[in-house]
Amino acid sequence: MKSCRFCVLGFAVFGIAFSGCGGGVKTPELAMVTGKVTINGEIPPSPLEVVYEPQNQGDASVAGSSSMAVTDIEGKYELKYMGQKPGAVLGEHTVRIHALAGNGEDVGPAGGADAVAIDLKIPPQYDSASTLKQQVTAGNNDHTIELTLKMKK
Repeated sequence: MKSCRFCVLGFAVFGIAFSGCGGGVKTPELAMVTGKVTINGEIPPSPLEVVYEPQNQGDASVAGSSSMAVTDIEGKYELKYMGQKPGAVLGEHTVRIHALAGNGEDVGPAGGADAVAIDLKIPPQYDSASTLKQQVTAGNNDHTIELTLKMKK
């Protein structure tokens, strides 16, 4: 009888210990998102960071869980959710485009002793105060983002 009580106690402790595992943050449904960024119809002269920020649609666990990518030399990107899994959360997103330091071949920090110049200035309507929106639906999503900029001569 004693051994049976220990079994029940053991299962109870085991159940309590593991009942909280993975309960707080769940990975929401994701969809593959690829695309291309162009500036005035042309390939960007330097790499850009593309950030999709999901708009909270009633599920607080996905609020703020952005997907990001860096464009390649052709302006193409493939989003990664929280930097790890391919894709983005389903639903509407605010899209922000950030200029990165460097020219595509020589990419590095924007400040400090090893600073690399930022060749491109992205205006607020595409960056900090972005008006860009994209809808991510189940399946594969291919989004072209066209930026219209005044380029330096």
